[in-house]
Amino acid sequence: MSAGRPTATGWLRRTASVAAREFVQTVFTKAFLLSVVALPILGVVGFTLIPLLLPEGPPPLRGEIVVVDPGGGMAAPFERRLEEILGDEEPGAGGPGDGMPTPDAIGRLIESTERAALAGSEVSVRLETDAATLEDAKALVRDGGAVAVLDVRRGDAADGGATPPIESWVMNIRSDLPARQVMLLERLAESAAVEVQVERAGEDLARLRSLMKPPPGRTMRLSEGGGEAPEQVEAKMLVPMGFMMLLWVSVVTSANYLLMSTIEEKSNRVMEVLLSAISPMQLMAGKILGYGLVGAILVGAYGGLAIAGLAAATMLDLVPAAHLLLFAVYFVMAYFTIASLLAAVGSAVTELRDAQSLMGPVMLVMVVPLILWLPISEDPNGGLATVASFVPPLTPFVMILRTTGSAEPVAVWQIAATIVWGSAVTVGCMWLAARIFRVGVLMQGKPPTPLELLRWIRHR
Repeated sequence: MSAGRPTATGWLRRTASVAAREFVQTVFTKAFLLSVVALPILGVVGFTLIPLLLPEGPPPLRGEIVVVDPGGGMAAPFERRLEEILGDEEPGAGGPGDGMPTPDAIGRLIESTERAALAGSEVSVRLETDAATLEDAKALVRDGGAVAVLDVRRGDAADGGATPPIESWVMNIRSDLPARQVMLLERLAESAAVEVQVERAGEDLARLRSLMKPPPGRTMRLSEGGGEAPEQVEAKMLVPMGFMMLLWVSVVTSANYLLMSTIEEKSNRVMEVLLSAISPMQLMAGKILGYGLVGAILVGAYGGLAIAGLAAATMLDLVPAAHLLLFAVYFVMAYFTIASLLAAVGSAVTELRDAQSLMGPVMLVMVVPLILWLPISEDPNGGLATVASFVPPLTPFVMILRTTGSAEPVAVWQIAATIVWGSAVTVGCMWLAARIFRVGVLMQGKPPTPLELLRWIRHR
């Protein structure tokens, strides 16, 4: 069937029909809806419901903790810190573990966790200075008459101190104690041991804590133009990676859908039926556009979920509107480049295993941005990042890393130049793919070699 030379309107209408067909057949399937739409929704619902489903805390403790300490000094600080958690008074400044201060935010988190672990508990502390009572105390724990036994082991008082120093301690616990409560009792024992040792050395514990408390501070990045801005190390590393991974996943996934669809239709001879009504160029353009819309759905689903998470964490300022606009530009550039190459590969073969050798170089190049993430994030305006920005088809992936991760703005001329250069590369890839596609869609049998693909490009 020959339609003659189509008008521009007819060409666009047929291309749009193919694009709509590919989009509908991919998006409105159970697998796609489950993997792309349902998973983000389930993620949001899960993060919302899981805290509600979790128990408020472990069951409260009832009983006593026996401290077996020949030196007799561990029981008092251990009991005092335990009462700080069980009672309403503010906990000591020592914080967890070694009794030294921690940043306020961490300290508040630890305090709330500790209080939840022992909420409603009624625990007393009993001191035993005779080491011979240790086995009786352990038997009491096994029978459920005590919560735990803290066995404090001391060395020799060779330094002339009044009491021997603490060499180690062993916490013997009841078998049914939850992990959160065990960890808390361990931290209390560590903190009490530090307090005993500091006091034994004749030092002022309160003064040492005050000296160890870090004063508030922040890091500022100074620009060459005279400005300054707070340095956000985590955001500098993770936000660019998030942008680049979203771009990478959406482009690779949608382009692979295109590859699979092309191979399947060619092997089933559906391609020959389609080509009786439209030209190879209309078919290729329609497929690329259709799966480009699929990629846009992916970006909207996962990008929207990420932005919602940042908004909930009041960190939306990490993603300015300019970055979103540049992401859209580089997504179009990256998708049309990779999709064109995979469309050409799909048209040249009839089975997926035949496509592996041809698409290998493409996928190898696609791995490079993942390798370059760390060095480019460390120095977005360095020589490696600048050179890689102009190496096709890395340009969109490298530039999204640079523009979203640089404390110093990337030079405007570089952004403009990479957009122009990347667009030219995209057009060139589409032209090469079109030359291969028009020949490959009607070829059957043995897959072509790279030299044969070059002859297809030169074919008139």
